[in-house]
Amino acid sequence: PPHMLHALEYTVYCTLQGIKLGSATARNMLPRVLQLLSFDNESGIVGAQLDRHAPEMPVWVWFLWIPQLLASLQRLEAAHVKPILQQLAVAYPQSIYYNLRVYLLTMRDTVHRAMAEIAKQKQAAAAAAAAAAAAPPEAAAEAQAAAAAAQTQLMAVESARQLDISGFEMGSDVMQLLRQKHPQLGMTLEQMLYEIGNRFSPRAEERLLSVVSALLHRCYKIPYANQAEVPQLLKVELAGVCKACFQPESSASGGMTSTRSGGSSSSSSSSAAAAASQRGVGSLVQREVREAFVRDMNPEGQNFPATLGELAEQLKAWRGRLQAELEDKMPTHLRLGEESRGLAELFGGAGGPGGGAVDQIEMPGQYLAGLEVSVEGLVMLEAIGAKVAVVRRHSASYRRLMMYGSDGHVRHMLVQTGQNWMQGTTDERIIQLMRLLNRLLDAHPQSRNRCLAYHTPVVVPVWPLVRLLEEEPSYCSYGEAYEVNCMRYGREHDMPIIHFKKLCAAPNGAMTKEMSAANRLAAYTEICDKIVSDSVFSQFMFKTLPGNSHLWVFKKQFCMQMALSGLLCHMLMVGGRHPSKILFAKDTGRVFQQDFMPMYSERGQLDRNESVPFRLTRNLSTFFTPFGVEGVFVVAIMNAAQAIVAKNTFTPHVLSLFFRDDIVAWAARRAGKQGINMKPDMLKLLVSSNVRKTVERVRGAAPEVPVEDHVPVKPAVCGVSELVEAAMSDKNLCRMDATWHPWF
Repeated sequence: PPHMLHALEYTVYCTLQGIKLGSATARNMLPRVLQLLSFDNESGIVGAQLDRHAPEMPVWVWFLWIPQLLASLQRLEAAHVKPILQQLAVAYPQSIYYNLRVYLLTMRDTVHRAMAEIAKQKQAAAAAAAAAAAAPPEAAAEAQAAAAAAQTQLMAVESARQLDISGFEMGSDVMQLLRQKHPQLGMTLEQMLYEIGNRFSPRAEERLLSVVSALLHRCYKIPYANQAEVPQLLKVELAGVCKACFQPESSASGGMTSTRSGGSSSSSSSSAAAAASQRGVGSLVQREVREAFVRDMNPEGQNFPATLGELAEQLKAWRGRLQAELEDKMPTHLRLGEESRGLAELFGGAGGPGGGAVDQIEMPGQYLAGLEVSVEGLVMLEAIGAKVAVVRRHSASYRRLMMYGSDGHVRHMLVQTGQNWMQGTTDERIIQLMRLLNRLLDAHPQSRNRCLAYHTPVVVPVWPLVRLLEEEPSYCSYGEAYEVNCMRYGREHDMPIIHFKKLCAAPNGAMTKEMSAANRLAAYTEICDKIVSDSVFSQFMFKTLPGNSHLWVFKKQFCMQMALSGLLCHMLMVGGRHPSKILFAKDTGRVFQQDFMPMYSERGQLDRNESVPFRLTRNLSTFFTPFGVEGVFVVAIMNAAQAIVAKNTFTPHVLSLFFRDDIVAWAARRAGKQGINMKPDMLKLLVSSNVRKTVERVRGAAPEVPVEDHVPVKPAVCGVSELVEAAMSDKNLCRMDATWHPWF
């Protein structure tokens, strides 16, 4: 209706005018403008207002929304977004360079495939038209119908692929403008990123260890006991790994994918063979090691195990062998000059602080906060440390760089290789969402008084499969506490998993949650009583921290951080919180969740197939104590939920942008390709439905706001108490997968 169009125009106009005049409230409504641009711009009113007022707005207000602007290049609003990206490229080139470069590298192959598909359809349409022209009169009708069908197919393919091609072309125009305005800077950044992406990938032995650990995790995930036969799917994966052992190694930037020992079955363990094949695990592995591995693990060989248990034992033996060889041969620190001579020469040759020939490169990630950056406040990257730390965590290996800034601080950046591009963008969206939630927590009095804030490390994309992640040396995983306890007492840390599967399996070796509920509870209780104590994590932290005062501060901070993570898990229905995926700093208690990816059902709705809302197992509750659970954990969730759903917040608008990009990425994963275009009406429906349900879940954890002459019926902590009770229930914990370690 006309009056609604006028209201839409005035809404966008007033918001953009407020941003031009420096209103912080108007800046918080910027995601609302982007939401309207995506879903309510059929008449062109929103785009026209943005084109009119965006050139007069401060450029730095777009820092926080660069990922959304790049994603919009593949949508109908691309023409309105391109000028904004060009402004950023001219005024603040390093704020956009990393994301734009990886976006173009990712879309390049997609566009090439799209153009090849269009060319093939054009040839088919031309051939059909020629056949129709040369057809005899009696077959002319049939030939013309075939030519019309071919032409219709060509138009459908061009329409489906046009947005991907135009988005890549617009992104290329922005990158070309950036390099024209800043030629020397572009060359220097490209050289730095090339060195980081190619020189700090794990060695072949380290990647083989990661693949072996992923295969072992896959064995434990299979719902069969040790006496069962090896499934055919696992044999196919093993055959692919054996074949990859004799393939040439691919570079980190070209085609590496990750197979982690602690990943979910759908994203990492089930694709072990494909990941190993793409990464080329074996060109540098010693020949005798490769031959011995193939001799033991080839499904067609004579030494291949007959049962799942024997296969797991062989994989554990190989894991121990590779770990021992790496500990003996691989140092804990490498020299920058030996690993990357080009990077050392780029920063003055010494590879340490003090000498640097490059004065244009800024510290990566300082624009992610979305705040105004003055010339005096810019932090320049002066040098990269001469020592490169080797980080080994749950059979995965990384390199950690020390970046020295002009402000005197050192940033420790983890070079994570083999990262799936879609998983990396999901992590960036989650961290961006947490940054925005921190603004709400800071604006709410109760959460501000308790210093509630999510830990949001810097993530800088380097290549489609390589990224830099800010991580201090004090970080370790929650699962390391259990592994240290097992090493101290000479136990195998996989023993509870094997014992649990043995007690819960049917006579034929199969395991199902329905038929063995009583057995699962009995097995869980037996493991808690006889194998895994509830004080393992408490002992680990007591022996790690120097004194009781440090322990008290850490316990309180860690409890609040786990509460915030639990609220986010419940809010987005995120599961798979294995001990290896929970990282925390031993000095500050900050928590970072790895592989934090929401899952969707077939209908595009948030879905979770776990029986607990978040991780609050017996070792955590024992460490927090009942006073910490009821006085810190519950109250932190309640206050954070109240801040998120407070009146007049921008939470629905931020969630709309989050789900817009995340649902498109989920659809692309299902389709098996990078670029996919959903119908705007369908996407808008899915986004609004997920936003509404997400806000309802958060509102259920927040205390009821009393109105005049009305006393709340339920206690303030009623919603959170129900969640905590469900997370700590033995009946729910015993239904979790054994690899989730519900007893720890």
